[in-house]
Amino acid sequence: MKLIIAIIKPYTLKEVRHALGATADLASRIVQTIRDAANTGALGRGKIFTLGIGDALRMRTGKTAETAL
Repeated sequence: MKLIIAIIKPYTLKEVRHALGATADLASRIVQTIRDAANTGALGRGKIFTLGIGDALRMRTGKTAETAL
């Protein structure tokens, strides 16, 4: 499981932050999609971080691990 944090700085707007959990097999596709949509080619437009998640828990259902995502 991966945690993806995207910090995007559009031209005229304030910084936008997105954080989402994803299964390991989807994480690279999500990162590439964010990059394709947000890339302007200009310096300082943002960063994307991918971190490992040890465990996840969905509070309402009690589901854990990848089923919680």
